Amino acid sequence: DPITPSILKEVVLDRTTQDDGACACIGEGCPLLERLSLCGCTDVSDGGVLTLLSGCSRLNDLRVSQTSVSGVCFVDQSAPSQSDVAVVVRRPSLTTLDLGDC
Repeated sequence: DPITPSILKEVVLDRTTQDDGACACIGEGCPLLERLSLCGCTDVSDGGVLTLLSGCSRLNDLRVSQTSVSGVCFVDQSAPSQSDVAVVVRRPSLTTLDLGDC
């Protein structure tokens, strides 16, 4: 039987050639996604993560180490300056976030 993306809860795509376009497809096609790992996907950026966050409302574990993500996608730009600490406000349900080596 083929895999139906709409029912996936966990996807691991570490060290593959995924990019922001793939993030858009995942965000649109995997509404039940809870865990996603894109470690080492160097073409994934903040824009791709924003798309994921808007499409995957159940996402609670996101791993994007060694990507092009700067972390801007997690900072509330309307909040007062917070020095070097990014506050995850776009997806408060995130319980695990890996931004290592970004």
